[in-house]
Amino acid sequence: MQIVFIGQQPATPDDEGQPLIIKPNSSGERLQKWMGVTPVQFEEHFMRVNLNPWADTDEFTPGHHVAAARNLYELLYGRRVVLLGPSVAEAFGIRRKSFTYFHFYDHPEAHFLFSVMPHPSGLNRLYNNPATVGQAKKFLRKLWDLRYDAPLIEDQPRVDV
Repeated sequence: MQIVFIGQQPATPDDEGQPLIIKPNSSGERLQKWMGVTPVQFEEHFMRVNLNPWADTDEFTPGHHVAAARNLYELLYGRRVVLLGPSVAEAFGIRRKSFTYFHFYDHPEAHFLFSVMPHPSGLNRLYNNPATVGQAKKFLRKLWDLRYDAPLIEDQPRVDV
């Protein structure tokens, strides 16, 4: 079952309706490069979704995207899901301080394994730290190795959402 990356929204109106695209300096490109795979491999092996399909010049507000997150529950059931940033996690009802980056947890309501990583935008200060970039690369390369493995939800810790 494909691993799913969930982002916030397209960066520009030109990308509206597209799933977490891979173009120069995009979040998708950073993920693909840190994973060490080609754009084609990344697109073929990972599902990519944005909670908001439209570019929104206002800041992403998690509370406005709760319904969009809930609409994905059926699609995500039993999968590994990478939530890109704590704001996306919040839209899924996951409190900001209830997880550690780069670890998988069982979502108790929707029953998918989720992990949160700092948003890979070029604006995230956490990536100014080489150790964070190293953790992200290690995590993403592990995802490449896991891309065909079915998740084992019963073996994962629960998180309080």
